[in-house]
Amino acid sequence: MAATEPPAKRLRAELMQDPGVIVCLNVDGLKARALPAVGEGPGLHMTAMLSHLLSVSSPLPTHRPDVIFLSELHLRARSPSRQDLVEQVVVGASANDNMQAASAIQTLAALVSSPLLAGWTSHFSLHALKRGQSGVCVLLRPGLVPLSIRFSLDLSVAPGVHHPEGRVIVLEFDTLRTLFTYTPNLGSNPARRHAFDTQLHSFVSAPNAKPLLWAGDLNVSPTARDYHGAAIQGGVLAGTTTAEQGRFAGILAAGGLRDEWRSRNPGVMGGWTWRGDKYLRGGVMRLDHFITSGALWPRVLRCEAVAPDGVKTRGPRTNYSLNHYFGTDHWPIWLELAPAAPSAPSGQ
Repeated sequence: MAATEPPAKRLRAELMQDPGVIVCLNVDGLKARALPAVGEGPGLHMTAMLSHLLSVSSPLPTHRPDVIFLSELHLRARSPSRQDLVEQVVVGASANDNMQAASAIQTLAALVSSPLLAGWTSHFSLHALKRGQSGVCVLLRPGLVPLSIRFSLDLSVAPGVHHPEGRVIVLEFDTLRTLFTYTPNLGSNPARRHAFDTQLHSFVSAPNAKPLLWAGDLNVSPTARDYHGAAIQGGVLAGTTTAEQGRFAGILAAGGLRDEWRSRNPGVMGGWTWRGDKYLRGGVMRLDHFITSGALWPRVLRCEAVAPDGVKTRGPRTNYSLNHYFGTDHWPIWLELAPAAPSAPSGQ
């Protein structure tokens, strides 16, 4: 009879896993998604949104997401040295600051304590100084444990050092790395966006034995087929400028990467992930992406955007129209990977 495998070896085998299904969503402020609206029971809105995110790729439990990435949380960190924790109520702080801190604590509790995420683990990177800006988190299904985690594009800093605005989470798994970012909007600060793009270029160019999957709200429509609407002036609006598109193309080339949805839908105008009803009279853009290394291309089974048409679980927030996903102006994107081929035994 074969000897029993040592417990430590069995545990290591269980830990060496890759995610299969990944879902990304820009929530445009987690408080509005997590805390109950007027007349709404506690947790109902969060439960509805999480329930849909968990079923967006498949109604089958075996095809549910392994990783959920949420961006633009709009929560401030406890301190510049603790960007993994939300701000806290402080003795002597103003009543408004403590009210904001209390609601932030309540927001995160509503997320991580949801029965739908029982057993899941979470990792946060929040803005070091400002409320209402950036902030990201990853949620990992029970049993999925990364081999390493870092929070910055700067490979010269320690893994626990965060991007100061809370925009980056990097997870290493058995056969791949995942880079999740909430890329800055060009907005009124082009230098900030340029600096972030420069860091991305360096990150994807750095040698690494494991292929890369990069995902999130990358705030760029790479081609003229990735935005539509009379109010969107291509080449002028943030996300469509020649400079942004050029730097994005340079990042892909430097890392040997491809835009997964576009590669599967060449020539198609669509795949929208953002709608500007409030600002751009219904203009739509493809701003959220999955970007993959060549070694992963044979493993990608599906890459989809949850387009607005046909989505029945919108609202119930009133600050955006029902064309939006649970009140946020983005919709989810998701990707499914096949397992890596087993390595050949040593000596063969």
